[in-house]
Amino acid sequence: MILAHLDDETALLCAAMLRRMHGQDAVDVLSPEALAMAPRWIHTLTAAPQLTSPVGLQVNTEIALASGRLLTDEGIKVVFNRLRWADPPHFTSAAAIDRDYASAEMSALWVSWLAGLQDQGIPVINPPAHGGLQPSSNRLEWLKFAAEAGLPVVRIHVGGDGKPTGNSSGGLSILIAGEQILPFVSNSIGDVSEFQSVLKALQGELTALQKRTGCRLLELRIVPATGTADGNLVDDPIWRVAAVNPFPVVRDRAGIEAIVMMLEVAGR
Repeated sequence: MILAHLDDETALLCAAMLRRMHGQDAVDVLSPEALAMAPRWIHTLTAAPQLTSPVGLQVNTEIALASGRLLTDEGIKVVFNRLRWADPPHFTSAAAIDRDYASAEMSALWVSWLAGLQDQGIPVINPPAHGGLQPSSNRLEWLKFAAEAGLPVVRIHVGGDGKPTGNSSGGLSILIAGEQILPFVSNSIGDVSEFQSVLKALQGELTALQKRTGCRLLELRIVPATGTADGNLVDDPIWRVAAVNPFPVVRDRAGIEAIVMMLEVAGR
């Protein structure tokens, strides 16, 4: 199952490839509008023995879609989460405070649903975090996660406006999709072949970052550091992580194939 906004080309390309492989009915693509406009949601949380549920709750969800289809937790093998926000169409003409409230409530319902699927052992690729539908988009937090995973990161300076500054342009973009690590050619500058040794050397740390954050799909921007910790220039560049993106936009065939393979493996 793929949860994605209607203009998410990456999600649609993945769905098209999976359907060519497994048939039209093998992949559900649900937009936030389809979820929000479903005539009926039944979402129950009941106490469960710790042995059967890691969080002590049994979560069951039944969604009657506007198309007439009944969607339950059964039969879902893997969820590719590309949702970024909830914006219920029912509240389009409502006051801003009411729209915000409705969006927050709807988002909380979807987060609980996805958490319940995970609790049942159903993989959710890039699950919600911090109460939002997507993992954090905070650059400083991601660099902290990267450093904790053992990756070298760029030095960040926070300006008077409170916004972080630091080199995040140029260099190499890496796409991590499950166990696959490949140059993100469309987002890289220069000859990516020279970075193969960099990818190989960082493989263990990149896997640790996935485990640390629970995100199997990530884009990392790696740039050459122009100096050492004491500020002196170095002859051989030291490659450091400048940014991490849990919502990569992928259009090239190699990248889409890597994501599809990741979904295939996760859903087995």
